[in-house]
Amino acid sequence: MPDAFPTLREKLRADIKEAWACEIIVFGKPRKPTKLKPSAVVRSVLDRSPNGGHSGEDRWSFEIMGKFPLPDANDPATPDVETFLYERAGALLQRIAPTTGDEVDLPLPQPYGDVARNVEVGEIVPDPDDDTQDDDFCRVRIGLQMTTDYYE
Repeated sequence: MPDAFPTLREKLRADIKEAWACEIIVFGKPRKPTKLKPSAVVRSVLDRSPNGGHSGEDRWSFEIMGKFPLPDANDPATPDVETFLYERAGALLQRIAPTTGDEVDLPLPQPYGDVARNVEVGEIVPDPDDDTQDDDFCRVRIGLQMTTDYYE
């Protein structure tokens, strides 16, 4: 099996674009800040575990950070910022790691991007008012892990 990262990268890019309607999606460290536009930054870490011989498992850890315009506080139909951020995270996670949606809300066992399995959602951290930035945006960070196989 070829390196799974290009497949995972393109699947994540498509899911982020669809769930968050953002055009600026950067993998790795952005060269310059994306001002005044919704965006996403994806960082990844690979932990390779050989099984012996010429195969093994790759354990991928992803950190997805989304930046969105602050919701309109004057609109009564608009949720508070933290709820808005959890809704944005949920929209993306339903594409990456869908669940049954009932009261138990179990993950559905399915491959991701036809190459990964055992998708696990880690921490979801909303940042409703990032005081370090001079803009009208709020941010959310999502941690994910998934496993792929490799053959050399």
